[in-house]
Amino acid sequence: MSKQMVSLQVDEKLKKKIDKFAEKHEINFSKVVRDLIDFDPYFLEKIMGYSKRHRLPPYLVIQNMLIKRFAMEAAEDEFYNKPQPRDLLEFQHTAEGFLTGKVLFNQLKEIYKDDFQKNF
Repeated sequence: MSKQMVSLQVDEKLKKKIDKFAEKHEINFSKVVRDLIDFDPYFLEKIMGYSKRHRLPPYLVIQNMLIKRFAMEAAEDEFYNKPQPRDLLEFQHTAEGFLTGKVLFNQLKEIYKDDFQKNF
């Protein structure tokens, strides 16, 4: 696959923010941009749907969804007064690599449907 040069215009504040992030994580500006936009198309459609419905930028949708997850984990840890072991089903992998996109979505959906059925 050939690489092509792309021009990106950002304001000075965002440029500094990206540069600071890149430096902290020892990666370059281009990798920050690539890694933060190279989403699975199915995932991106879901995020854009939430973004339009709630009139929020996509990054805020993703950020707030993760904050919810982190808060739930922290509340559980606090309730039990110690960190809880977690099976992170979203990080499953096969011989071909990590599951993601619609494949992971459908697999997790079936697991959660079974959980709901057991608790009904």
